[in-house]
Amino acid sequence: MILSLAIALVQPDISIRNLKADGAFGTSAKVTLKRTILEDGSVEWSEKTLWNKKTTWLDVRHYSKTGQILTWTYDWKDDLGKGKSEDSSWAFSTEKDFLKVTQIRYKGAASGASLLTKKVATAYNNPSALWWGGITPSVGDVANTLLFVPSWDVGTLAAVRVAYEADDTLMVGGVATKTHRVALKSAVRNETWWLDDGGMPVKRVFWDTDEDRPNRVDLIEK
Repeated sequence: MILSLAIALVQPDISIRNLKADGAFGTSAKVTLKRTILEDGSVEWSEKTLWNKKTTWLDVRHYSKTGQILTWTYDWKDDLGKGKSEDSSWAFSTEKDFLKVTQIRYKGAASGASLLTKKVATAYNNPSALWWGGITPSVGDVANTLLFVPSWDVGTLAAVRVAYEADDTLMVGGVATKTHRVALKSAVRNETWWLDDGGMPVKRVFWDTDEDRPNRVDLIEK
């Protein structure tokens, strides 16, 4: 009995949320978000997006219990049919306190190209990764994170400001649901996430900074 209780106490806390994404030009995707809170208080976030059953994006980040990014990988797979695919992958590391992006593969070919950014890793401590999952924020709290935009020439990292703006009530499947509205703003795009009390998204909208309306909307699948 004591052994069973001890094992239960060290099990990771796993939350999974499925969303349906509707994008521009009639595109759609299935999004699977997984948050794993480990026994040391650190958290792993993974976001898998399958577009039109052909293209898969996989973004996996491991944060310390204070929001310091520990590891980060990004993978992109294009299904070409007949058992063929073009895989691309990137990994993030720190070199002399600066964030570095390495392109491991691009469209099926080995790469090794890298980009040493001017972004100091510690400037992007992101406690919002643990909001309602170890950290309880207050309205007005802000954090900093990063958005990766992949490209043939490695890609770019954009700074993102995260802000807990307010609490909203959304109708989800005909049921009034309390949510926490969080805004993510960068030079590349803006996002608004509505999170439940467990810190998992109920709804998300995305739009480019030069547009005045969303080009993608994600809603929880019931």
